[in-house]
Amino acid sequence: MRNFKFILVGFVLLASIMQSPSMTLAEEEYVVTYAMPYDFSEYSQFRSQSYATKQWLSAVGAGLYSRSIANDRTYEPELADGMPDISSDGLEYTVKLKEGLKFSDGTLLTADDVVFTYHALLNPYINFNTYATFAAYFTNDSIIAIDDQTVEFTLEEPYAFALRLLSAAIQPAAHFQARLDAGDYDWNTPDLSDSISAGPFMVDSFDYTNMEIVMIKNPYYWNADYVVSDKIVFKKIGEKAAAISALADGEIDILDAQYVTGMNELDGITGITEDFVATPSHQELTFNHINPYWGTGDNLDVTDKVEGAKAVRKAISHLIDRDLAANQIMQGLAVQAATIVPHTSIGWDSTLEYREFDVAKAIEYMEAAGFDYTGMEKDGDGFYTSSHFNVSVLSPNTNAARNQWSSLLVHNLPRIGIGVTEHLSTGWDVIIPRTFGSDVPPGSFEDDGFDLFFVGYGWQLDFDPYGLYESTSFRPNGGNYHNFANAEYDALIPTYTEELDLDKRTDAFKLVQAFYYEWVIVAPIIYPQEHWAYSSDLLGYDSVLLSTNCAEWDQIGYEEYTFTDQTTSDISDTSDTSDTSDTSDTSDTSDTSDTSSESVDSSTNVLDTPEFDLDFNIMYFMFGFIMILIPQRIRKKSTT
Repeated sequence: MRNFKFILVGFVLLASIMQSPSMTLAEEEYVVTYAMPYDFSEYSQFRSQSYATKQWLSAVGAGLYSRSIANDRTYEPELADGMPDISSDGLEYTVKLKEGLKFSDGTLLTADDVVFTYHALLNPYINFNTYATFAAYFTNDSIIAIDDQTVEFTLEEPYAFALRLLSAAIQPAAHFQARLDAGDYDWNTPDLSDSISAGPFMVDSFDYTNMEIVMIKNPYYWNADYVVSDKIVFKKIGEKAAAISALADGEIDILDAQYVTGMNELDGITGITEDFVATPSHQELTFNHINPYWGTGDNLDVTDKVEGAKAVRKAISHLIDRDLAANQIMQGLAVQAATIVPHTSIGWDSTLEYREFDVAKAIEYMEAAGFDYTGMEKDGDGFYTSSHFNVSVLSPNTNAARNQWSSLLVHNLPRIGIGVTEHLSTGWDVIIPRTFGSDVPPGSFEDDGFDLFFVGYGWQLDFDPYGLYESTSFRPNGGNYHNFANAEYDALIPTYTEELDLDKRTDAFKLVQAFYYEWVIVAPIIYPQEHWAYSSDLLGYDSVLLSTNCAEWDQIGYEEYTFTDQTTSDISDTSDTSDTSDTSDTSDTSDTSDTSSESVDSSTNVLDTPEFDLDFNIMYFMFGFIMILIPQRIRKKSTT
């Protein structure tokens, strides 16, 4: 009988342990640390111009739609309750929101917030870097709230990539409206109070000295129960060697591709996975088209100033050694670029050949632009000792490979009689106000703008250049900091971006690429093949989405979830159970987020949580089983 009692106690203990989620082992905190070589100098979606800012903001923000790994990286509903209803003419998009949506401060997210966000994006004073794109297709009157849960968007023209417009991160009207009404457009507060989120994470702290942003789970995220990691840490590690060492020591989990590590540079590091990805991006030399030689042509001694200026741009382009850049500097992790259109883009024109490094050809183009080399002397290395004109070169100091090819061009310009007054290799805090963050169309380098500028671009998976070079997109209301103006180009772009028929759009796309090639608006250099490295245990990771600032951060982490077949209504019902009425009105979001996190954790259902909890259940079973066997063992010993 005593044996039966021991067995019964064992089963009772086993049952009680398996039924009680509170009796679990201490849970590990899941943290993902991401290293990049850049400073963080922007703090809200409305001022996100740089790669670094867009990357960490992608973990904070949430739009109506987002790209999904599971859906072949196409768009799927995020804050929206489903795909939009689209009118037969392709102009009206009606979007319903999920029920119970909230921002990270606990306030409700409604259709009014969606309308406010898009009205802010359409305000040229906000300085949003894609203002021109939004303004081309929307007006304030074309975005209206039908009710608290429904928004109607009416496009001015059909747009082939409309879902991209509907993926902008939604911002709280209550936080910004008073400042907008007061004419305060500098929505870039360094304390990060302007980064209130509706996405899977929220900002917890920012170490300005060490350039480190710590993000914690957003307890009000619509799918918060299925966010894998507890924290995401973005940190700057300036030196590549230090970043690689941190990866090898397990101090970081993701090594950004912008470190430009070589094909074999990470050999010998265990526990990591390497991805070599042909991403939609390119590196270029940017021309400021107000320049009187390669821009307006005003200083050229030729009849056709436009063709003369184009010839100078082609001459400079032939001084860029793309073979060296792709095969040696990038160690084979790049392809020579003929235009700005990445070779991964649908409809890329492979017949366009990149311009080779050719000093003689460059001089031919300079002569076609009216420059006379008669009587100009060269030194023993083939460099002219005098100059036709002088320029200054601007380049970021954050990319080791780009540092090399920018220095090479500075070295080679005197080969065709162009002198270099200054090569300023500096940080983004200096570069942004001179270039794509300028409050006015940038002037020359001497006027706090630029002459020649080395930069890289990351494109979306659908190549869309709208707002980059059009004459309607000059700074500060658009992305045309190049000061390029051409009526033919202005007319050409809509034939591509507004065409809904794929075959016709592909034909128009070839004409766009031919224009880029002939006019050399910029001098493309390479299409990088990015080298990403991350911990082999990391799940939910996708290098392509990371490279386009579209990562699904809610799925990245060290904890594999077993997802249930949960409907939208189930999720909204779950979100409604949290009592936020007391916390939504408080201004101290740090306190409310801590309280909310605890309430979410304590209500977690063991059967709906990650698989490691199922492993704990196995441990509990074994513990119960041992409790059954131990008394049996004791009895046998006592009777011998």
